[in-house]
Amino acid sequence: MVGITAQFLALIRILSEMFRIKYFDVTRYTLAGLEPFIGAALFTAVLVALAVATLALGRERVALTIAAFNIVALFVYKLVFM
Repeated sequence: MVGITAQFLALIRILSEMFRIKYFDVTRYTLAGLEPFIGAALFTAVLVALAVATLALGRERVALTIAAFNIVALFVYKLVFM
């Protein structure tokens, strides 16, 4: 459950970054400037849905593994693309 909460918080953080850019860094508010955030948000949303589905099926370890993979992948994505 903590892993899924961490994923939701990461998703909210990614989406809020797009609003921050819109209001505080207008020059980056283009599709090219937002593309890394859109990709990360989509990736995170899919993995959150997968983790919730596996948790609902009673597979807690699989859900935790998905959550850990998601968080690690987001860190790697940030280092590579941002």
